[in-house]
Amino acid sequence: MKLSSIIASSILLSAISAAPLHTVYSTTYVTVIVNLKGETLVPAPTPEPTVAPEAPAPAPEPVAEAPVPVNDPAPKAVDTPRPPIVIDATETPAPPPPAPTPEPTVAAPVPEPTVAAAPAASSNLNHGEGTFYDAGLGACGIVNSGSDYVIAVSHGMFDANMIDGNPNNNPLCGKRIRAYYEGKSVDVTIVDRCEACAYNDLDFSSSAFSQLGSFGLGRIPITWEWL
Repeated sequence: MKLSSIIASSILLSAISAAPLHTVYSTTYVTVIVNLKGETLVPAPTPEPTVAPEAPAPAPEPVAEAPVPVNDPAPKAVDTPRPPIVIDATETPAPPPPAPTPEPTVAAPVPEPTVAAAPAASSNLNHGEGTFYDAGLGACGIVNSGSDYVIAVSHGMFDANMIDGNPNNNPLCGKRIRAYYEGKSVDVTIVDRCEACAYNDLDFSSSAFSQLGSFGLGRIPITWEWL
């Protein structure tokens, strides 16, 4: 037998011997019976009960620990995505309101050029010839240009109306005349004296003459009257 086994057996026996035994105390009562004669009747002694040694208490069985419940986290609510809003691409948008119709613009009538009617035969009409010249400083002391509607009357008519030796004071200066040629007319002002003109002839500025005829005509027959 090995030494280790012997040592283990000795330790086990020592532990059993050292274990305390529980002592049970029992009290015995004796009943004494006395008869009528005063004699004590001694009953047979009751045998004492045999005390069996108390068995050692069994070792408690290990109690298994109840598993601690693990609280699983509640599952999170899953958001259900909303269905996308689908816009019908084929939907025709409402047409914009029609633009107001502009009112037709009525053009102002273009005035037609005024053409003086040919004068009726009258003793107030004078007949002569018309020519043109380059207007400048005239006998009436007024400076004009070719764009002015002015004339020079004949020297015979101009001189016959002199009131003194100064031609600027001639009463014919500033008088107005309307001349006609083939249905056309022009109004002109007397500002000068014509040396080469016959008595009823009129010498026009270039712009005034162009209202009656072309410059290529040079000399045209005219009628005229005082205004």
